[in-house]
Amino acid sequence: IVTLGIYRFWAKTRLRRHIWSSTQVRGEGFEYTGTGMEKFLGFLIAIVVLAVYLAVVNLILFALGLEFVSEPTNQAEMVGQLILIYANFFALLPLIYFAQYRSLRYKLARTRFRGIRFGMESAAGGYVWRALLLSLVTLISLGTLWPLMSFRLDKYMTDRAYYGDGLFEQAGKWTALYRFMLPFGIGIALIVLGGIMANATDGGGFSVLLIIGGALTFYFGLIYYQVRTSAYLTSNRVLDGKIGFNSNPSVGSIIGIIIGGGLVVGLAAAVYFGIFAG
Repeated sequence: IVTLGIYRFWAKTRLRRHIWSSTQVRGEGFEYTGTGMEKFLGFLIAIVVLAVYLAVVNLILFALGLEFVSEPTNQAEMVGQLILIYANFFALLPLIYFAQYRSLRYKLARTRFRGIRFGMESAAGGYVWRALLLSLVTLISLGTLWPLMSFRLDKYMTDRAYYGDGLFEQAGKWTALYRFMLPFGIGIALIVLGGIMANATDGGGFSVLLIIGGALTFYFGLIYYQVRTSAYLTSNRVLDGKIGFNSNPSVGSIIGIIIGGGLVVGLAAAVYFGIFAG
């Protein structure tokens, strides 16, 4: 807060060093060699790239007759405004996927164990177009092919990672992830059922409860999917064809952390606004 957020790059570096060294295999911890200055300079470069990239995108949109209007006065301007907003959002997707790959590659390149460095191939471009294509396929399939995207993108990164001269490999099947979709699938069904009942009965307390219950089930179902998918992928990961891994996180504990953290943040915000707003 005192440094207006600038120190966060050094703060994150110190936290990573602590977490890496506290993660041990047979009493030996990992080593994180990244620096705060590296992260800060990377952030500055990213800001410049983002500014130039969005400027080019908006120049193209302007050439197509779309420009920002502070207060739309007719339906055509409102439609144009929506197109402009969505165009800027989807234009950011390639940069987001690029940053995801580069971020993992950076962390691996700055991680050592027993003096041997991890690493990852420079293949962010391939990751970007695959991620865009799989995102489109997932969108067209109304989310039913989400497991395919989760598995393929993780496999792309895993199969390009290495430790010394040992290569990682992602085994398993993407269809195995479908069983983890059940909770948020139930949430969607409850929301749809609640909406149908609300339209048929002109509202009603039970339909509202169904919608609320469905929304909560959907939210926590997403967490369940992410946790169990991560565990499955980790447990089917192999290093150098010899070393396997096992992951068995507690979904309940993670949900508890999220709920507890949300309550603490909410309480802190209430106290802050209660003191300063009053």
